Amino acid sequence: MYEENELLRQIANKVWNLCETDPDEGLRLIDEMMTQYPVLKTYSFLKLCKSRAYQIKGLKPLLERPFINIVTVGLDELQKYITDENLNYIEMALLELKQIEDIDPETMNIIGEKYVDGMAVVLERCRPGRVQQILGRTKLKYFGIDRIVDPYARRDGILPPEELQLFTDIFFTSSHIVKSACLVETGKDSKGRRFILVWLFDRTFDEFGPDEKLGDAIVDEIYLFEDGTYAHSI
Repeated sequence: MYEENELLRQIANKVWNLCETDPDEGLRLIDEMMTQYPVLKTYSFLKLCKSRAYQIKGLKPLLERPFINIVTVGLDELQKYITDENLNYIEMALLELKQIEDIDPETMNIIGEKYVDGMAVVLERCRPGRVQQILGRTKLKYFGIDRIVDPYARRDGILPPEELQLFTDIFFTSSHIVKSACLVETGKDSKGRRFILVWLFDRTFDEFGPDEKLGDAIVDEIYLFEDGTYAHSI
């Protein structure tokens, strides 16, 4: 049994490393394995390997330019490097992760959010709402600074950036595909938890009409709490 498990571990490491160094060959090998042994089509680790290969192909232009901060870089600058083909690969990587989650939710806890975040930030910036369509959830940090506003134009914002980051990093769901947000207020609830109140919209701000008021376009309203949870208010 030990020798069999050791052999499987070596094969798994080989496939993973191949997906990182030669993603096309890694994908070819996985497809060959799944064709020969159909039961492997639901094997979470191989799907994770496919996700990694697609991730490498999708983020390749940015991996070659580590000086680019994908969180703060402008969309026009980002699109100089990221093509539709890259975005398609990122979508495929996230789709594999969603399938893994559907098969075994615990696997996603092992993978960790940072693996998802690196791709989701890029995809969501370029294709608003797409991350939520694929994963069923999203984060404000994926929207980018151009799609999150303060409706009252407070000079220092709703919170200092380092404190706000705690809330923008929380996964949330909505019955609408949301594409932009307003940070309305902050405070503490009856349990003593700090929160921010967020208005959500199903359009980006450049899609609003010239006389359209933000308050009339809200499709969802949520509270994001400092303990990493959220609640809908409407």
